[in-house]
Amino acid sequence: MGKEDKMKNRDGILRVGGIGTGRIFQWAHIRAYPRILHKARLVGFYDLNRPRAEQAREKAKTVLSEYAEAHPETADAVKENIRELEVHDSLESLFQQVDVVDIGIPRVVQLDAFGVIGGRQ
Repeated sequence: MGKEDKMKNRDGILRVGGIGTGRIFQWAHIRAYPRILHKARLVGFYDLNRPRAEQAREKAKTVLSEYAEAHPETADAVKENIRELEVHDSLESLFQQVDVVDIGIPRVVQLDAFGVIGGRQ
């Protein structure tokens, strides 16, 4: 079984899901993906605050569209990516769509989620 056989899509491009889609995610993380469309595409969003995830999806659409205007050779890939953008109601749903996740939650929350703080290790 090859690498592409294990991926969500068979085109060799990683599908990425964003977890925690607040200000830093929307300002820094989203802006990185248009430059690597041929390797990875941000396609899913999950946040405990669903309106914030929806806002991140809209921000991603805007950033992708602006990138396509500046780099017309990417227009088809951008259109494909925009069609894949989806907000999820659960992590389980997100995980069904993506190969990897981009975590945009505060470090202290990450550590607590993995039991590193609060006496759990």
